[in-house]
Amino acid sequence: MVANAINRELFRNFWLGHNPDWFDHDFGNTSYPRYNIVEGKEGFRLEIAVPGWSKKDLEVVVRNNELLIKGSRKDKGGDSYLHQGLSSKSFERVFVLNNDLKVGEVKLQDGLLTITIERDRSAEQTFDIK
Repeated sequence: MVANAINRELFRNFWLGHNPDWFDHDFGNTSYPRYNIVEGKEGFRLEIAVPGWSKKDLEVVVRNNELLIKGSRKDKGGDSYLHQGLSSKSFERVFVLNNDLKVGEVKLQDGLLTITIERDRSAEQTFDIK
């Protein structure tokens, strides 16, 4: 049980990585949007809750092993909210991917942005022991 918790923590630190640029940003609002990381047999699935967002408002980019998910909306103007429970504020989330991970499918359905992250077995090498 303890070993499993340690392995998960090592995985979390290794997979999400550390980027010195993050220290230049405001981390007061790191909980938006909410997300899940689901581990499967062939890799991972990242599920990000974006209710009310459309495909044109979202951007997913992979560059230098960083998975960047951005959302921005233009102000519709005119309406005055008495209560706004669904956030429409812009966001940016960065996940650092290990070298053996690659992004597969990206889809938006029912307010859930799902990103499939697969293990890339092509980089594996088997060596003859001499």
